[in-house]
Amino acid sequence: MDNLPQELVDHISSYLSTEDLKQTLTVSPALQVAAEKYSGAFSDFELNKETARRFVNTFGGRRLGYLQHLTFRTTILALDQKVNWETHPDGHPVRDSEEDLREADESFTDQIKFFFSVVKETEDIARSEKAHGKVELTLYTPTRHIDRENYSIQRAYVSWRVHLLEHESLPSLTSVYELRIENGIRVSFDIEYGPVSLRRIDLRIIVDLSNKFPNLAALYCSISGDEWLDCNEDYRQRYITKDWAGPRRDSRHDFARILDVAHISGLRVARLNFLAPLAVAFEQREPFADLVTPARHDPLSSSLRVLSYQLRRLSLAALIDPTLFWPAEGASPFWPNLQALHVMFQIVGPSGDWYFNFSDKGGSKQGYEIKESDYPPYAESEVDRTNLRHCDEVDWTNFIHGKERTVPNDETIVPLLQSFARAISFMPRLKQAMLWAPARSNAMGEYKKKKGVYTNNVWGLVYTSSDTEGFMDCRGHQVEGKRQLWWQVANWRPDKATHEMLRQIGKDEHGEDIAEYWEHDYAISDRYEFERFESQLLSVGFPAAAPLRKGRKKN
Repeated sequence: MDNLPQELVDHISSYLSTEDLKQTLTVSPALQVAAEKYSGAFSDFELNKETARRFVNTFGGRRLGYLQHLTFRTTILALDQKVNWETHPDGHPVRDSEEDLREADESFTDQIKFFFSVVKETEDIARSEKAHGKVELTLYTPTRHIDRENYSIQRAYVSWRVHLLEHESLPSLTSVYELRIENGIRVSFDIEYGPVSLRRIDLRIIVDLSNKFPNLAALYCSISGDEWLDCNEDYRQRYITKDWAGPRRDSRHDFARILDVAHISGLRVARLNFLAPLAVAFEQREPFADLVTPARHDPLSSSLRVLSYQLRRLSLAALIDPTLFWPAEGASPFWPNLQALHVMFQIVGPSGDWYFNFSDKGGSKQGYEIKESDYPPYAESEVDRTNLRHCDEVDWTNFIHGKERTVPNDETIVPLLQSFARAISFMPRLKQAMLWAPARSNAMGEYKKKKGVYTNNVWGLVYTSSDTEGFMDCRGHQVEGKRQLWWQVANWRPDKATHEMLRQIGKDEHGEDIAEYWEHDYAISDRYEFERFESQLLSVGFPAAAPLRKGRKKN
């Protein structure tokens, strides 16, 4: 065995079970290398201050090539000081001060610097042994421990974002090929934060970190669902948990500004969910903040469009406007390699305009201008004292309920559909595309009468090319040889011009033939059908899914 090439030993060992691999660890150096490689013993690691030296000692060599998944969690300084009622008769402050926020930024930055320094040291050692890694890195957004007996519940819900300072000083890490940003804890809409709360990050952190990974090929994030926690009928809950519009807008603009000058040219797959988890309910009667002004169009949508030019697969869930697909001005864009496109958009746009109306055409029409008063105060206010009084009486399961916006607003939805269709005509390799919005009731304005329980419906459409698997093909439709449009829009119908634009999708590449499928007039599909299909589009093997076999009969 010692005389066999390492490649052959590896190949033989790849067929052994984990128990058998354990038996070969001490037989020979070649078998030890193979056993370590295929046993999975070195595939996962959670890095922190306690495990840092073990990480360097373990992976500072050939084993870095065996590491597949690396995770790192961040925390903000805990609020755990007991109240001295003699010196502080009003208790601890109910708001984070500027000093508190600065300390949070510095604490988060120190942890990120620590992570980079440890991984960089490990990479340098491995490189000296001619080893390299190909790692999927998961970073969790910051959490903070709060002693709820001594601190107000308001301290658990902070709209000011956590920032990464001095990002330019971070070293480049060549072993990271895939980056995931996830919520630090599970976000729940029906229960208040316990002893651990979640802190929102400045979205530009995603880009600042990506810039430090020169071999980055895939970028994932699943965050920001906590921007929609103010979903309760009780005004006190909505006040305590609301995400103030000022920091929210600034974070979106910061993300767009840095993305426009980012250097992540190797990126090929992006799955960016800025609505995770999806809110169970939110206020649709009152105006929504204008998150675009002073820009003319949504900076986040525009910057993501530019990023998408280089991608092969894109999945996005966010507040968007038509510039996600087509620029407001300038030359025509081109997506030479994009094969899969999935976009879930919220029923309100970033400017505060609504993509859907109430059936009685009531409610707000436009977003409100963000002013200085839309930033949270640094100290307790009279409004705080009023709303925090008796907040322990809030029923957190009493979600906003009543009329829902379910009627498409042609003034906003049609430009979005047209820009979507126009963009796809410049995607010659596109196989599948989805554009949809969550809708909690059907087009007739009905919803489940039980308080706080909504249907999981969608409004949208799906395109599939002639050489790929169809959407919801379980109905028995034969799909080979022609393009398909699957309309999940209840009784709404596009105007002739918009309909024709969408029918042209893929025509130049796949021919004239197209099949269109329309849902029943008074029903909208369950959103999990869309989510299932999106997972398929973003799967590792895409687009390997085989087309339907010929000869399948229609129902």
